[in-house]
Amino acid sequence: MQTTSYPLWEWLFIAVTIVPALLALAFFMLREFFGPKPRKTIRVENLTIELWVKERKFPAKADCVIVPVAPDLKMVTGVAKMVRDATANKVQAEADAVAPLPAGDAFISGARG
Repeated sequence: MQTTSYPLWEWLFIAVTIVPALLALAFFMLREFFGPKPRKTIRVENLTIELWVKERKFPAKADCVIVPVAPDLKMVTGVAKMVRDATANKVQAEADAVAPLPAGDAFISGARG
């Protein structure tokens, strides 16, 4: 009975090319089944709209934050609400004191979060 042994370069080729490809394939298949999914998917004819929701994280402490708001300076949505909440409504109280502002003007608050 004759036995054949494979040369080392063949084993290295398999380890470098085939094994990573199989691991990547397994990773993407598992991510498809267990990974994040859109909250809502809407399909209309040739158009697909996916709604993805991710919690916003407030950035680390900063010297300055520019917040876009309407002329009445009410901080009720988006980044403006995050700034208002981070400062325990101090910024909103200061903004209410100077509101309304004409479009294009700026308000500088001394409140810190």
